[in-house]
Amino acid sequence: MKPLCVCSFCGASEFTADVLLAGTGAYICGTCVTSAAQSIADAELARYGGSTTDPTALAAHVDRWVIGQERTKRVLSVAVHNHYKRINKAAHNLQKSNVLLIGPTGCGKTLLARSLAEALQVPFVVADVTGLTQAGYAGEDVDSVAEMLFRAADGDVALAARGIVVLDEIDKLARRSVGLTRGSLDVSGEAVQQSLLKMVEGTQVRVGVTPQGRSHEMSTADVLFIASGAFSDLAEITRDRVRRSPLGFGSPLVVADEGVDPEFEDLVEFGMLPEFLGRFPVVSRLAALDVPQLRRVLLDVEHALVPEYRTLFALDGIDLRFTDAAIDRIATQAATLGTGARALRRILEDLLTDAMFHATRLPRGTSLTVTGADVEAGRVGQLDDLLGDRADPQKAAEEAMRARFRRRASG
Repeated sequence: MKPLCVCSFCGASEFTADVLLAGTGAYICGTCVTSAAQSIADAELARYGGSTTDPTALAAHVDRWVIGQERTKRVLSVAVHNHYKRINKAAHNLQKSNVLLIGPTGCGKTLLARSLAEALQVPFVVADVTGLTQAGYAGEDVDSVAEMLFRAADGDVALAARGIVVLDEIDKLARRSVGLTRGSLDVSGEAVQQSLLKMVEGTQVRVGVTPQGRSHEMSTADVLFIASGAFSDLAEITRDRVRRSPLGFGSPLVVADEGVDPEFEDLVEFGMLPEFLGRFPVVSRLAALDVPQLRRVLLDVEHALVPEYRTLFALDGIDLRFTDAAIDRIATQAATLGTGARALRRILEDLLTDAMFHATRLPRGTSLTVTGADVEAGRVGQLDDLLGDRADPQKAAEEAMRARFRRRASG
């Protein structure tokens, strides 16, 4: 009888494996081939100080964390690849390619940068620029950004100098004051933009304090800066520019595309300084997540929310389940709120708060199912059937008080 062929790694047989490749006295199935390829890619990405791995491998890693945004994944992967290739090959005659990401809240701007930094094992910080001030004024000046990176690198100056910084809410530096015209700038925002110029381009910054009371010198020349913001009315500026196209017979009809990358002049009109924008040659626009993409955020990505909440309940011995209708309704509500993936956790917290409050009082092995009607109501209806009057803490407290009075009266 012919011996049964099985995968030497997972034990899958030739009848259950999709593909079974034969070697010298060994076999490997298609699933293990895919897993091995991913492990090799991750090992290549983990080289100290930033990898020069192929941009397709970087994009494949990001795919595990971020849904959609395919164009931006490519743009950012190429920019990061070129940045660390420039450093690792000592090609300092090449200019840095800092990146500007434009997109609504909750679309994955920060997560894109964070996942790349984790893959490359370089220090990463997110600096909210709305809290920064020009040097000499009350508040944190721009040098505090380098200090944050130094701390993220555990005091290793050389490692910090190769890190990634996200300048978040960068559009707020160009926010126009109430009552002013479109071209008017918020003065403090303009001053912070000016202060950030040298750091973004590359300068020496004092960070930390040695035991002898001296500061370390750190260069920002090899730090990759990724500026991000919603730029909420930038699309309107782009549409106005398109409408100003030539008129008359024979002139082409041009319609502004919401997903098109803005022109340099649009960002200047929004309120960003031209010299500041010049330090960010790579620009990419991200789109808001639609319902199918939000559904995948709930179920499919690394650290997806539904498996996370199922694990929380499983620690109390409860099997939490969601119907397809419930998942669809959660995704639809999140899309309506307009805050992208951030809205999903808010909806789940509101929906499951009562269930988590009573979780330890339910018998271990209890199965709790969330339905579409529960999402509409904002509460798991099955909980009332499982707990009865105990589901209402106020009613339970009143009943306990009556019981005490009855005991006193009988005594």
